Amino acid sequence: MKFLKQFHPLVWIILGGTVFTRIASFMAMPFLALYLHKDLGVGPLLIGITIGIAPLLSTIGGFIGGYLTDRFGRKRILLITVFVWSTVFIGFATTNIVAIFIVLNAINGLCRSFFEPATQALMIDFTPQEKRKRLFSLRYTAINIAAVIGPIVGVYIASLSSPSVPFLFTGFMYCVYGVFLIIVLNRYEMKQQKLASRIQIHHMFRIILSNRKMQLSFLFCNYRLVSILSATQLNLHYYWVLDFL
Repeated sequence: MKFLKQFHPLVWIILGGTVFTRIASFMAMPFLALYLHKDLGVGPLLIGITIGIAPLLSTIGGFIGGYLTDRFGRKRILLITVFVWSTVFIGFATTNIVAIFIVLNAINGLCRSFFEPATQALMIDFTPQEKRKRLFSLRYTAINIAAVIGPIVGVYIASLSSPSVPFLFTGFMYCVYGVFLIIVLNRYEMKQQKLASRIQIHHMFRIILSNRKMQLSFLFCNYRLVSILSATQLNLHYYWVLDFL
């Protein structure tokens, strides 16, 4: 009980939700490339673009995710994002058009870049300064636990049914979490002070375009995309060889 009293109840709920949603995400996303190739017959280049678009958009969205969270409120951004995210995974399970997969995974990357700052800021709002380091260490541990559990559950579910079921199940889990957040967040008064209305998003983009460090960040993002494209193609070549043997 003493351990549980270290943090506000809402913080524990967000941490639990982080584990819940990360398990859901890790159930599906590690197998997206194989699902596209084996079940939909997509080639390695398009698979690389589909996989790489998420971190690309996530990096770009990271520049505005925090702004939107402060501008429109943690609660609003959090709830909109989690339900859009749910729709993305349901879309993965129900479509067989590569272009739609690319768009959905782009939205997936944006959702992550909006969801993460909102949850982190919300936990900071309800956590004293001296406990925040411990809080984020605990959050990091929770994410690692989810990274272990998620793929195992995903493989098990896929082996019992269709390979698309983990995506559908993930979408359902995000929807359940969204409904739970609506109930929980209405119980607590938000402590956030929103940004002044005179601050506009185009001011932020102007700063980004005039800041050399941020421009280098975009270049690094493109490097990440190329790396993912190459790694995906190499892994698929190994998969094809093993499948042929």
